[in-house]
Amino acid sequence: MGDALDTHTDLPPVSDEGAIILEPKAILDHRWAKQGGKFLAESLVKWKHLPTEEATWEVTESPCHQFPILNLEDKVPLSGRGIDKPP
Repeated sequence: MGDALDTHTDLPPVSDEGAIILEPKAILDHRWAKQGGKFLAESLVKWKHLPTEEATWEVTESPCHQFPILNLEDKVPLSGRGIDKPP
């Protein structure tokens, strides 16, 4: 009678207040955004348990400080500084 659909979905963890606890899954893209008179590096973060459409732009330092175990692989700056500069 057709193929059975797998309807099992992992639910995201929630806080005591019922808010979803976000945990980054992947960095999808990078960009430079001008804020005031300076440029800030931003990363497009794909969050665990959320669809790709829910990815958000975060200041690149922000996920690193909020999630210290997050390893951006080749995006981790050496000696605390990166080599790339804003345009």
